[in-house]
Amino acid sequence: MILERSRKALNEAEEALARLAAADVEQFRGEFIPCIAMIQRVGPILDSESKGHRTHAFGAWWQITGQDPLFKFISDVRNAEFKRGEDRKRAEHRLTLRTAVTVTASLSMQHMRDGQVIGEYSSTEPPSSPASPPESTHTVTWRFVGGSYDGQEVFALLRQYLDWVRDVILPEGERLAV
Repeated sequence: MILERSRKALNEAEEALARLAAADVEQFRGEFIPCIAMIQRVGPILDSESKGHRTHAFGAWWQITGQDPLFKFISDVRNAEFKRGEDRKRAEHRLTLRTAVTVTASLSMQHMRDGQVIGEYSSTEPPSSPASPPESTHTVTWRFVGGSYDGQEVFALLRQYLDWVRDVILPEGERLAV
């Protein structure tokens, strides 16, 4: 059985994750809750859509899936952020400053004979034209706070979850539903 509403929900979750990935720091804060909600809702839609089409094998598999640590974590983060107003993410800022150095070479010599200076020479190369320093960079990495995936990078974990839903959960649900 093809779970069309579940597949549509997965596509909408993918789009929400793409919007979140494109967001700057301030936009991220506003986009995170809608994104995690869209990602988490794929499971309840699959649950609703499969009712009346479940085999015994589906029921056993769905119960095991519901106990998966990542499945539970995504639901917990959504509930914490959306229902309880908790902040389950943090921004890790990394600033790399770059600079350019200008070097000037100079040489001074004294020519001496019998302890007497008979000539002095000096040479100075003009400073090289300063190269433009490479751009400084500022990156932000978002990490989860709390729970079994504390410290994990937000985008990588959400991507892992959506890949799992797309590649494993939906195909198996469709295979086991009649």
